[in-house]
Parts: sequence; C-alpha cells; structure tokens
Amino acid sequence: MGELRTEYSTNFQPAEPISPSKPQPTLVGKWRTPSGGQFEFRADGTVIRTLPFATLEDKYQVLDDGTLEIQETQGGARKRIRFAFRTPDEVTFTYPDGPPVGLSRVK
Repeated sequence: MGELRTEYSTNFQPAEPISPSKPQPTLVGKWRTPSGGQFEFRADGTVIRTLPFATLEDKYQVLDDGTLEIQETQGGARKRIRFAFRTPDEVTFTYPDGPPVGLSRVK
C-alpha cells in the first residue's frame, strides 16, 4: 500500500469577529422643523403634525428604506416623501414639489 500523507496549511487566518449590526435610526419620536413646526411619529402608524395654523393627526407608513407615505385624514390625500438620516437625530425630508427640509429630533 502507498504512504498516506497529511499536509496542514500554515496560512490559517482566524475569522473576523462578528460584530452586531448598528441599530438603524427610526422616525418614531418627535421632530422639529426649521420653521418651528413639529412631526410626532408614533409606533402605531400615527403622525401628529403641528403646523403654525393647525394640528393634524394623520397616518404614515414607511414604504422602504427611504420613502415615507403620509395619508391625510382630512381629504385622504397621500403624500410620498423621500427621507435620509444625516445622523440618528437629524433627518432630511425631500418633498416632490419643494426643496429638502432638515428636521432635528426633539429630546
């Protein structure tokens, strides 16, 4: 019978440690607009929009990682807004018909 040879590699590299993924920022919470208005996104899909002339309670849904849809309770209009987090406490909303708006989280 032939000789059995066993070879071992000396180039073993340990696996990189698995790090837990960073938690993703969330819209849930209160956000202030530059004009002094406020959005309060609740976990149940309700958004309270405090504007200079009124306070509105509407429904919202995050459609994907960068699109938010708000359905107004008065009239039923749906608005799609692009959003991007600059930090966990700063988000930019981009409306289809206007310039981007930066919001900051109310702490």
